[in-house]
Amino acid sequence: MPLESVISRRDIDFSLPFFPPEMTALAFTPSWRRLDEPQRIRYAQLYALYLNEQTAFFEELLANTVLPALYQKPEIIGEPLAENLRRFENEERTHSRWFREMNRRVDPQRFSMESGDYVFIPAGGRTRSIARWMASQPFRFPFWIWLMLLQEERSISLARACLDAADRLEPSFVDLHRRHMADEVDHVRWDLDLIERIWMPMPLWKRRLHARLFGGLMAEFFTVPKRSAMVVLEALIGEFPDLAAMAGDFRREIGGLRHSQAYHESLYSRAINPRCFALFDALPEFRDMGRYLPGYQRP
Repeated sequence: MPLESVISRRDIDFSLPFFPPEMTALAFTPSWRRLDEPQRIRYAQLYALYLNEQTAFFEELLANTVLPALYQKPEIIGEPLAENLRRFENEERTHSRWFREMNRRVDPQRFSMESGDYVFIPAGGRTRSIARWMASQPFRFPFWIWLMLLQEERSISLARACLDAADRLEPSFVDLHRRHMADEVDHVRWDLDLIERIWMPMPLWKRRLHARLFGGLMAEFFTVPKRSAMVVLEALIGEFPDLAAMAGDFRREIGGLRHSQAYHESLYSRAINPRCFALFDALPEFRDMGRYLPGYQRP
């Protein structure tokens, strides 16, 4: 589906943020108040482009590895769910194309075909190769199902936040999130079906092992702003050279967000991940998940 059928044809309004500024990483640091309004707006735009890239990366990974490996085993998951996962795969391919095309439309120089696959996601080739290998074996590494559920619920929450703030955000980005959210609801339901079919029949020792692997993955790549967040920051400083004198403070404060409960809860929380966290509450293997996801605290 071409991008024009998903978003309006109007020109991008660069006077507006593409994402709620108060939900960006830098907004949780003391130095946020040192930025003027144009700098805040531009940071929110860059952050939105990063989120688009992150979404495209994750959904391409699912479409190319996890989902085909799952639906090729209908004898395990059942033919009805296998058929739903084929639809899931097609929708993820469409979504990733939407987000990539949006970035290229907004910033064709940064996101040109020649610039490589990713701009704000600096993971090296070895890391990506390992991720693809593990993702291609979801029956061997079933913690991928939890990552799917967690991220799909987060996508819905981010889309709702953009819709709630629609009157102050760039309209094309709001339209994109609205269309994306429409499919994510089904995806969450199918994630829950996979947990029932694949995760729950495993012995408790195996569930505990993979819960720890899942927790370690989240703690290393999804909860501490130490890679992409720094790349987005450097892009902002590159456009506003007067911020260079404060760059050390920005970097230190972004790194310090690992200790910010408010920041962690803006990523993953009961409000953002209601179904996932409810299952964490119910299952003993997730008793210590708060060590890895500080936004989760077991009741």
